[in-house]
Amino acid sequence: MCNEVRVTREILNANGILSSPRFSDIQVRFDLIETQDFVDGIAGGKFSYGNLRFVDKPAAPVREFLMSHTRLVLKGGGIQTTVCFNELNAFTVVSEILGDLPSPRIFHIFRWSLPLARLLQGRQKRSAASAWMSRKASTKTSGISRTNRLSRA
Repeated sequence: MCNEVRVTREILNANGILSSPRFSDIQVRFDLIETQDFVDGIAGGKFSYGNLRFVDKPAAPVREFLMSHTRLVLKGGGIQTTVCFNELNAFTVVSEILGDLPSPRIFHIFRWSLPLARLLQGRQKRSAASAWMSRKASTKTSGISRTNRLSRA
């Protein structure tokens, strides 16, 4: 009888999102290893585990919640699965791993908030300019400006 454990899936340094109904999504980077037992060449049970790194350090209440053995959904690296934390940076997979999913992208607010603010300022400037132009156009009556009408009176 020959027992063997093989690594069937290995995902390294993938972008991911931890989600739960109690808090907003947490952006992480994770490594996941899926192993499978083989007895005399026949596939047996699977076991998956991994490590993760938080993009932004979670607040104390969120850390306590993560360590409460609550099941969380991990999406990223082309997979979606449910995990349970052993330590703050280590987890065990407790459900089937669904594959072939698009990897989420991690956005840092500080990277796009400044260009977004500039874009919005530009829109405000344009809208202020267009409002001024529309007021100027509405004060003209049949080719005579408002100032000329006042000076003739």
